[in-house]
Amino acid sequence: YNFQERIETILFYLLHEKDFIKTRLLSIKLQVSMQTIRNDLQHIENTIKIHDLKLEKKKGLGILISGNTISRNHLLVNLLMRNIDIDVFLKWIKNFNENNSLFIKFLIEFGYENIIKKSYTVVNNLINEKNIQLTDVEFQELIFLLTMFINNRDNYILEPLNFEETFYNKNLTEKIKVYIENIFNINLTGDDIKYLKWIVNLISNHNIKSIIVDKNELSMAKKINNFIELVEASLKVNLRNDSTLAEGLVGHIDRALIRIRSGISVSNPINSEIKNRYEELYRVIRQSIDEVFQDDL
Repeated sequence: YNFQERIETILFYLLHEKDFIKTRLLSIKLQVSMQTIRNDLQHIENTIKIHDLKLEKKKGLGILISGNTISRNHLLVNLLMRNIDIDVFLKWIKNFNENNSLFIKFLIEFGYENIIKKSYTVVNNLINEKNIQLTDVEFQELIFLLTMFINNRDNYILEPLNFEETFYNKNLTEKIKVYIENIFNINLTGDDIKYLKWIVNLISNHNIKSIIVDKNELSMAKKINNFIELVEASLKVNLRNDSTLAEGLVGHIDRALIRIRSGISVSNPINSEIKNRYEELYRVIRQSIDEVFQDDL
């Protein structure tokens, strides 16, 4: 293991522990010194704070990550998204036995394989029937979110998840509920459906015009127009005539803000490359986003 792999591996194991675990066990498992584990745990302690999680330490008992189950699962989804390449993931999920990835091996070890493949069926059926446009990354993220939800639904303590439900989203929620109940042979409760509503709001395609246009979408559209105007003024280009750009940004940024507020990573693996290659454009866009969306973050 290199440093990052070791940190992510420790975090993966700790997120699955319900009781305190001795640091000595981590040292043996990863074949590193106790001092190395202590240093790694300090790094992890700082990392999980932004997810409203806490690393508890008790003498004689060991360590434990405590916090809301949803926060734990969102952090776990972040880990999986960072460490499992989408192409490798899809080959594995379609039974091409592409399981060389360290974290796919972890998923198999912890008994996720069957749930993930059923979640894939749910998502695939949903997007085909409702013609939902998702990127590969959004597709993968949705499968992981459903997997963690199904695996831990009895332990979910629902805190307020801020969004307004549209007519279109109600229809999607009902459809995904039917698929989940049929494929997993379970009955979803009221709390389960509350979380499903949040997931649907996260992935729903804002380019599809629903019968009801809520106030949040109108507010977001106004902010997007302000953002485009700032970029135009700085770069001296005309972007306002491109309606496709504005509509696409409404959906993209709205979903990004939902992820940020819910503790889901929105990191881009090629962010540094983009910054270096398009330095001036990157600066203008970053500055414009900070100005328009400062109250949303």
